[in-house]
Amino acid sequence: MLPGDACAVAGDSYGPINEKTLDKMPRHYPGMITYQNDSNFPRLSVRNVRSYELLKQDSYYVYVVHPPSNQPQSGFVFLANDYENGPARGTYIIPVMEVSLRNVPIAGYKQAYHLRIMADAARRQIATNWYVAYVHAHGGITSDLEHLEGGKTFWKSLIENAEVNAVKVSLRNRESGEVLLSNASRAADSQIWSLDTSLCDAVPVMECTIPNSTTTLNMP
Repeated sequence: MLPGDACAVAGDSYGPINEKTLDKMPRHYPGMITYQNDSNFPRLSVRNVRSYELLKQDSYYVYVVHPPSNQPQSGFVFLANDYENGPARGTYIIPVMEVSLRNVPIAGYKQAYHLRIMADAARRQIATNWYVAYVHAHGGITSDLEHLEGGKTFWKSLIENAEVNAVKVSLRNRESGEVLLSNASRAADSQIWSLDTSLCDAVPVMECTIPNSTTTLNMP
């Protein structure tokens, strides 16, 4: 099962599709979860990280995005203790989640891609929490479904929990922004994801339903 826009994004992100590039594309394996270890994450200055835009903070994690929203961005999640007190050694901290954001022609929203997360953090739903916090701060986000959870699995969870998170998910044309499906929560999987190229130009878009708001993120 391929996400709606997998075929359109694959060439942009990885070059021509062949056996070698397929190995790098977890969205082609929706049931497979691949986690990253410390060495695959950037070392970031504590001083710099504290200047990033704070989306949300709870007892366990800090959710941030950087730089200003008119540029390509990166989103990060850090352990709250590292963020507040600094690492045990040195002046650099390692995020437990990182996601890249790029400009797309859909309502001025960013498109998420190359999400990476550590296993222990993934079990605490920090990817979902970061996405919801970002949407409540910036209005919306689009997805190319290039996620370690396999794309469909991750966004299906966002769709199923849209109401409780005070967001809505629609399906739009990736070039024109035209709304193809106004409420994905009421749609069948086959209307959002396809086994062929019929939904190649469609992309899920998550938007906040309460303007200028932030939600309380519950940690399991």
